[in-house]
Amino acid sequence: MCDTVLSAQNIKDHDSNFRLFPNPVTNDEVTFTYNVLNESSLLILNNIEGQEVARFHLPQWSSVQHLKLPKLSGGIYLARLLGNHTSANVKFFVE
Repeated sequence: MCDTVLSAQNIKDHDSNFRLFPNPVTNDEVTFTYNVLNESSLLILNNIEGQEVARFHLPQWSSVQHLKLPKLSGGIYLARLLGNHTSANVKFFVE
């Protein structure tokens, strides 16, 4: 099985619907939007060092999630959307 991981640059070309609002993040609530998922998927948040800081299960047929984030220090993070047929990344900033 081969999973393709797209860089934030490639998302604009391949999955322009995977987004996070607001960016930069100024509080602990964010909204993720993405193409409708035809399967249950994961949204994994990593810090700049690659350490996982949060994991969310996304339900099948969803396309929007309003999430409450754990307390994150200021810095750069990567959100990864992972499923059997879905893989995309988006970089975001926490103030």
